[in-house]
Amino acid sequence: MRRPAVYAPDLFLVIFIQLTRVVYAASATCYAPNGNSSSENFWAPCPISLGNDGFAMCCKSDSPFDYKCLANGLCQLNVTNAGLGEVPAIIRGSCTDDSWKSPSCVQLCASGIGKRFHVA
Repeated sequence: MRRPAVYAPDLFLVIFIQLTRVVYAASATCYAPNGNSSSENFWAPCPISLGNDGFAMCCKSDSPFDYKCLANGLCQLNVTNAGLGEVPAIIRGSCTDDSWKSPSCVQLCASGIGKRFHVA
């Protein structure tokens, strides 16, 4: 059985779309659940999107607080504890959707007092 040929224009289009999504995510503004921009506080969009809508969660990206984006949309920082050694600290970051209505925005602690940036 003969396999269908993959045409260069089709492959180019797929690569172009994926690169466009990465560039958009890298340049997107991050917002707290209350709508305030968090980009000036060194929040950066994660490469992982929980939905297919172009929005993503954001994690803190400045040293010494360089959080790792997790697949569930939360952010992880490994901290050293005198008695326990290195332990993970997990937070809900910000989101590229300023309304927080996207399914890509993790709703954990997104209302009430948790509407600020640093939520444990």
